[in-house]
Amino acid sequence: MRVASSERRALVVGAGSGVGLRVAGRLAAAGWHVSGWSRRGTPADVPRPGPEGSLSFQRVDVRDQGAIAAALDHDAPRPEVIVYAVAVARWGTVEAQAPAEWADMVTTNAVGAFTVLHEYHRRFGAAPRQLVGIASDAALFAAAGRSGYHASKSALSTFLDSYREEVRHTGSRVTVIYPGKINTGLSPRAPEVNARALQPDDIADCVLHILSLPEHVEIRSLEMSSVSLPYGVSARQPPP
Repeated sequence: MRVASSERRALVVGAGSGVGLRVAGRLAAAGWHVSGWSRRGTPADVPRPGPEGSLSFQRVDVRDQGAIAAALDHDAPRPEVIVYAVAVARWGTVEAQAPAEWADMVTTNAVGAFTVLHEYHRRFGAAPRQLVGIASDAALFAAAGRSGYHASKSALSTFLDSYREEVRHTGSRVTVIYPGKINTGLSPRAPEVNARALQPDDIADCVLHILSLPEHVEIRSLEMSSVSLPYGVSARQPPP
């Protein structure tokens, strides 16, 4: 997306840590004016923006429609780009996991994206020029004991596929990224596994590349994996 630097405004939802924080920081370093939303507000280690960019944070819970509406009022003029990088994950079997905990994953990871876009349309009367949703290979490959997370990421990806068809006539582009294992705090892993996993900057690199493409080019979906780790079904099989 080749937009004049004075117009390059992006909203990164889920910018408090991990992938969202790296995407927000890299965009700001590249000259974008970035608003980052997270439940925790401003993170402890704020990335430094570039000379033409800026980076600010708001405490926004995507489960709260009123908070989303108020934050969008604060973010005017309208951001041309939205990156939805929200993710919460809690493991448990259907028998053991509390229904409220299961539902909270779906509400946060998927329903929140709907609410953000719903309020965006109400506030600005248009679709964003580019939307990037960070899903997961969990949307494509299931595993025991993770049904809530799998359901939430599947819901996010299919919702964004449907939204793409709603706004396609406007020229708005929608990309869903399906990363494999990422070195974040979302899942506890051994340090040697995290060292071989995708890094948050790898996802940020892809987001920046997507935004650099000519406006007639749409990457609809993108699967990503570290070649050092298994991906998909093989990543979820118990060891022999």
